[in-house]
Amino acid sequence: MARAPGRRLPRHRACEARAQWKQKHKHDAALPALNPPSLARSPLSPSPVSNFSASDAGVLAGATAVSAPIGYLAGLKTRTARPALAMAAAIGAAAGFCLAYQRSAGRLMGFLPNDREVEAGLRR
Repeated sequence: MARAPGRRLPRHRACEARAQWKQKHKHDAALPALNPPSLARSPLSPSPVSNFSASDAGVLAGATAVSAPIGYLAGLKTRTARPALAMAAAIGAAAGFCLAYQRSAGRLMGFLPNDREVEAGLRR
């Protein structure tokens, strides 16, 4: 089913192509599914932040540490190295916080392995 570049398939052909792709790329049923228990279906802001682990703090610090020198080097040519460093560090810290928040919320909702959180929840 060849088509010219830039042309869309008619709707019925697109559905057929999608069905063929899904059939071809089916996941192997023999693989075990990872289904950790869910602790919070939709955690609110304080929950994931208070659930940050050491690795989440490392992600936050790592993103900040990587972005600061990049900002400094970017600002050297225009003699704005210090403001560029500060801005890049702030952007890196915000990105690191978002990544850490996503990982923590993922553990609480059961999308990521959460053995430590389950044990802590059972002790309460």
